[in-house]
Amino acid sequence: MASSMTMAVHQFIPYLHAPGDAAADQVYAFQQAFKEHGFESEIYALGGDPEVSEVWQPASEYDFARASQGAVLLYHYVIGSPMTAMLKSNPGRLILYYHSITPPEFVAPFHRGVADSMAAGREELRTLCHVPAIAASDYSRSELIEMGFEQVSVVPLVLNFDRLHESAETSVGQALVGRYADGRVNWVTVGRIAPNKRCEDTLKAFAYYHRLVDSTSRLFFVGGDRHFEAYQFNLRRMAERLGIDDSVHWCGWVSYDEGFGAYYQLASVFVYMSEHEGFCMPLLEAMSFDVPVIAYGAGAIPSTMGRGGVLFRLKRYEIIAGLVDLLQNDASLKRRLVAAQRRRLTQFASEGIRERLVWTVKGYAPNAPKTLEKEQVCSDDGY
Repeated sequence: MASSMTMAVHQFIPYLHAPGDAAADQVYAFQQAFKEHGFESEIYALGGDPEVSEVWQPASEYDFARASQGAVLLYHYVIGSPMTAMLKSNPGRLILYYHSITPPEFVAPFHRGVADSMAAGREELRTLCHVPAIAASDYSRSELIEMGFEQVSVVPLVLNFDRLHESAETSVGQALVGRYADGRVNWVTVGRIAPNKRCEDTLKAFAYYHRLVDSTSRLFFVGGDRHFEAYQFNLRRMAERLGIDDSVHWCGWVSYDEGFGAYYQLASVFVYMSEHEGFCMPLLEAMSFDVPVIAYGAGAIPSTMGRGGVLFRLKRYEIIAGLVDLLQNDASLKRRLVAAQRRRLTQFASEGIRERLVWTVKGYAPNAPKTLEKEQVCSDDGY
């Protein structure tokens, strides 16, 4: 439904990736939402993937005089960037959308350069604490509040699983399903191979299951290891020591064209051990395929899962293995869990989130009747 209010909301991101990147997907979804409400909305970046070269414009070419006439500049903050200095001094209304930065201590043992970049990004973020902000979860909101931000609202990520499910139905996707959906139990986890994801804990839990419950089971890690090749090398060595290396599949980063969604379709269970997440989209992606989700309750994971899936607070690998076994053998329990997950997904209905996004941006816009107060945030269980 288009709004009668004429308004410009332009988005800024340091680097715009092709669809499939978490932050970029939100930029595309937000632009669609703004245009649906009758707003002028362009995307500006310092660089981008060749596939989307016609989608964005160079940030250096933005006419900041337009901002002084009432435009809203929505800055997707993913890491420290020269874009921050460019936007801090603009004469219009700047709003921050925080995509979360992993605390550097998680990655420092494996890549000092990346850890330093994360630390610098978090420090740079503090210089924006005078800017109204939007966070994807209550957890990310609390991070911003601790950094000194005063105006922070919560708008979760816009979900659209159409392309994900379409990728599972492609010929390459169905070939994967045909190969691995063979009655054997498939553990699947999706996300970067990075230290904060605690992939080693997934390996240990799977080792219990594989050695003591079902020796035909398999584990799929779907995600790239860029910057963390040494970490993945250690993981492979661990799999060898645990005697499960022949049953662990390192799939790397998988695009939609390569049948990405098929890994959810062939999954018997989705297991996640991460200890820092600002939202965690893969949990909901798995739920959209009716895959039972079992996850460690850290960061934003509890608020994203809500009452869907199985949440655990202690990493007792034998208990996790037992939970997986129970879900494979108790059809009634699995049906109830999947039903709860479906209910949780309805609370993230994309239309409602887009309305929340537009309402929030309007509240922060120049000449708005009032700005959003601190208490005007949406609880994670009430989307």
